[in-house]
Parts: sequence; C-alpha cells; structure tokens
Amino acid sequence: MVQDGQTVGLAGLITDTTSVGNQGIPWLKDVPILGLLTGSQNDTRQRTELLILITPHVVHDQRDARALTEDLRDRLINAASVPDMLNNRSPSGQSDPSARLRQQLGLQQ
Repeated sequence: MVQDGQTVGLAGLITDTTSVGNQGIPWLKDVPILGLLTGSQNDTRQRTELLILITPHVVHDQRDARALTEDLRDRLINAASVPDMLNNRSPSGQSDPSARLRQQLGLQQ
C-alpha cells in the first residue's frame, strides 16, 4: 500500500564492467623497462545503476488532473529540448544506400 504522493522504488539494475587493455609494440611492451617506453596499459571500471521509482497521485476530478499536468509541465520545462550541437548536425547516410550500386549496374538512370 502506498499513500498519495509517496515515492516507492519498484526495481533496480546494477551493471559493473571492468576491462584491462595492453597496447604497444609486440614483445617489446612485455620487457620490464622497455615496456614503459613502448607500451601502455589501460584499466577501466564502469558502474551503471538504473532505479525505477514511481510516485502515484490520486486524481479525483478534472481540476486535479489539470493541476497535476501543469505541475509536471513546470518541472519538466526542458525535457523536450535538444542540445544545440545535435540540432546543427547534418543528416548522415543516404536515403537510399543502394542507389549508387543500381546506377553502376545500369538498373537506374
């Protein structure tokens, strides 16, 4: 049972990823002193946590529904905005990737 407006955690996922990388000139990177000059080692750890929370609200009439909707709009004012760096990007790829191949084969003018 949950009271009106009380937040409850429904679920959660945790991902923990560890990776070790070793790059450099083959065989020389494994020599103790030369390895410092001819190679590099990367150790990374990434932890991702996803929590699903829900806050139920009891809506008794149309007035409550409007008030709740306005409150959500005020809180999420920039939810639909796209960063400028994404707005200014040109589209990538082609609308028809095989058009060039059809032209080369003479199937399309």
